[in-house]
Amino acid sequence: MRPVNSSSPHGAPRRNRKSDRRYLRPWALALCLLLWAGHASSGPLSDPAPYEDGFRHAKEGAWERAAQTWVADGETILKQSRGEGSLRKAACFNLCATIAFERADNARAYVTWSAAVRYFLEGNTSWEAEQEALRLEAHTIDTRLKAGLTGSLPLSGNDPQQRLLEMVETLGLLTYNGPPGGLRVREVVDEEPEIHVTRNYFPRPPSLAVQEAQAPAQRKGARHSGLPADVEAAPQNAGLPGKGMVPTPQVKPVQASPPPPPPPPVMEEPLAAPTAGDIPGATAKTAVPTAAPMPLTTRGNIRETGTFTAEDVEISRTAWRYFVENYQTNTGLVNSVHNYPYATLWDLGSNLAAYACAMKLNLISPTEGKKKITRFLETLQVMELYNHELPNREYLTKTGEMTDLSSRPSSVGSGWSALDIGRLLIWLKITAAWYPDFAPLVDKVVDRWTFDRLVQYRELNGVLFNGEKEWLRQEGRLGYEQYAASGVALFGQDVRQALDYKETDSVTILQREVLFDTRNNAFFTSDPFVMTAMELGHINGTFTDLTRDVYDIQRRRWLKSEEVTAVNEDAVSKDPWFVYTNLYYEGTPWACVTHDGTPADAFFSLSTKAALGWSALFDDAYATALRQAVIGLKHPRYGFYAGVYPDGTINTSRNINTNAVILEAMLYLKRGATPFLTEGVLP
Repeated sequence: MRPVNSSSPHGAPRRNRKSDRRYLRPWALALCLLLWAGHASSGPLSDPAPYEDGFRHAKEGAWERAAQTWVADGETILKQSRGEGSLRKAACFNLCATIAFERADNARAYVTWSAAVRYFLEGNTSWEAEQEALRLEAHTIDTRLKAGLTGSLPLSGNDPQQRLLEMVETLGLLTYNGPPGGLRVREVVDEEPEIHVTRNYFPRPPSLAVQEAQAPAQRKGARHSGLPADVEAAPQNAGLPGKGMVPTPQVKPVQASPPPPPPPPVMEEPLAAPTAGDIPGATAKTAVPTAAPMPLTTRGNIRETGTFTAEDVEISRTAWRYFVENYQTNTGLVNSVHNYPYATLWDLGSNLAAYACAMKLNLISPTEGKKKITRFLETLQVMELYNHELPNREYLTKTGEMTDLSSRPSSVGSGWSALDIGRLLIWLKITAAWYPDFAPLVDKVVDRWTFDRLVQYRELNGVLFNGEKEWLRQEGRLGYEQYAASGVALFGQDVRQALDYKETDSVTILQREVLFDTRNNAFFTSDPFVMTAMELGHINGTFTDLTRDVYDIQRRRWLKSEEVTAVNEDAVSKDPWFVYTNLYYEGTPWACVTHDGTPADAFFSLSTKAALGWSALFDDAYATALRQAVIGLKHPRYGFYAGVYPDGTINTSRNINTNAVILEAMLYLKRGATPFLTEGVLP
């Protein structure tokens, strides 16, 4: 009788134990790894994607830039939520920033380390606990990678756990316990993120939310007991008020104190080049016009393409650096303000303008330029629209998500701005004209949009949604209204009411009469006039005359006071973060206000973009003075600063609109003062 195998009750041959282990290992290991992955996926560092913008700079050795990026990302997280998960993520961003500052030998590491410890505690954890969880996760990842190399599990070059392991190793996270003593204290004001989480930022704040009946249009000087010495009110026009106007109430005259003495006379427009002795108050130090201003599309001495100077090239390169440093790879969008990952549609217009101009200025290769514009337009094709009609007021540049009025991600949005959409439309049209290959993409972008409510009554209308209620109101005032309406008209929309001048009156400033808008919230800056002249060349004769008036009044102020003046809207480097410096605002010349009309005279600035824009359009001594006053206002890495405050200190805001308009001005010069859309705006 054949003997039975004692290890097998049925007499079957026994498998080799070693062979059994080889057979069981793949599925057992896979099960263990799945269990480990589920356990390890809950930590704030488990997903490396949010940290990758900063880590990209870290891998390049740009530790300061990496630290700044992580600090800004942490602030963005806390702006959205202060729950435990958000606090822990913000702590990790500050922890990474601490390591980066330490590698840069920067004492700001102590500040970010303190913030990280505080946020961990507020999130009911500690760095020691998170570090231990990270150590377990790193071990899990390392085991998985080794298993993958044997063929048991698939690997991907974009595997997030593999990228996390790389970040852990590069930053030394498993052994990091805080910055050492002795790091150098530096002046870092210029390097700090521009925007803080407490900020309520509206780069193009809407006036439409305020019902016009609540705020009657201010007449000239109505806010004061007497008119300023250099302002003369024009006679009141007879007849009924137009749209947006409320009749000025009749007020009995009040005995006023004697008016101040009149200012010294200011010379009228010269017909020939004057000498210093011809100008009242001029000295040898004071520059004077050397020739009468030329038409807007012509310079006194036109610079042909071949005479584009080395200084012009350097100005262009400096402005372009802003876009290099604030570019978001995922979307092709650029931050509106340095390290502030949000953008309005006005900002997106500037974004596209910069890409198109950079190619023409040879700052980037055609291949790189086409790649950036393609990514930009692809993002516009898929981004959500407010009410499925038109682009939202603001988007996150990192993701392309809509935001609400508090800049929080939103699936609903906050409405649309007709002015902002108009600027983007102008640059969509220019891009399609310059680079015909993009015309189909541009058509796909605009074909998604429904203009019915925007062009209702043949004027511009904006929508504001505050989360509960929606307002549809006429939007735009003199200058901005005609500029944006021109962009909308370029795509076949009838906005003739927005292109008229019915809501204007005239005022005399420094012996020069100029139109102004009689409606409320009528910001009156240089931007729409400078951009119209460069981009469109011409809207109509009234607008061209108005552009010359706006320039000349600022020139006269310089002749009178030797104060270089270029009024504009601008981001500023501290609260209130955005102001409008006006030629004239509700009865007051040279008024600087916030978006709600609050006076902000301390921020009355010389605007860098306005100065370089005007100096590209005109060829006289004042244009030269403007250029020389601002060409040194630059950061070696992040582009041009926004301007100079009244006390002479620099407005250190670096923002997309300043640098985009500067690129436009340089291209306008390189093109021999030829507008970008030479065929005109309207049929």
